[in-house]
Amino acid sequence: MGASGSSCTEKVGNMDVNNLQTGMSGLAASGMNVTCTRSSLYSKSKNGKKSLSYNPKEISSQILRAKKTVGAARVLSRARAKLAMLKKAQATGEYDSAELENAIAHAKRMVECADMKVNNLREEDRLRKRAEDKEELKVEKLRNAGRLENLKKRTHRQDENKALFDADTKYYQREGNGIVGAAASAISSAAASLELSSVSGQMRNLEITQTAIAKSSVQGQSMDVIV
Repeated sequence: MGASGSSCTEKVGNMDVNNLQTGMSGLAASGMNVTCTRSSLYSKSKNGKKSLSYNPKEISSQILRAKKTVGAARVLSRARAKLAMLKKAQATGEYDSAELENAIAHAKRMVECADMKVNNLREEDRLRKRAEDKEELKVEKLRNAGRLENLKKRTHRQDENKALFDADTKYYQREGNGIVGAAASAISSAAASLELSSVSGQMRNLEITQTAIAKSSVQGQSMDVIV
């Protein structure tokens, strides 16, 4: 009986051990299944978010290609619209928060860069316009200088011719041709006076023009003057 009971107990013990091992194996297997199930649920939850299709090169490439103020302003509008769209997507809660925050931060920088490009191009436009105005004013000054030179030449030649004619007239008067010489001198003097008066008037107009141009250059403005 004792031996039989001992053998029976040993068998029972072996069975208990076997059952325990089997149970532990089952628990381990069950635990692994639980772990796998939790992992799959987490992945499913993460994958359940909508994919954010944000291209960081889209706006930046447009900023680089913008060469005029109007084009840069359009890119700035697109950058602001893109940022507004991302913020709207963030409010829905349907996208991954980390991915959205990174995209929003980049979109904000794109707005700043586009705004900088617009301001820089506007400043370049102002400088270019100012340089063109100065160049136009310089050309007008050169034209007026040429006109003044021509008028002075005409005045000088007329003065020289009048002096020569007066000298000849006085010579003939003293030689006895007083009547003819006096008449010729009077006609010549009258014609010369009229021509000198015309030239003097043109020179006064030209001097007024030069004064106006000088004032406009000081004020940074260009004036169109016709002489």
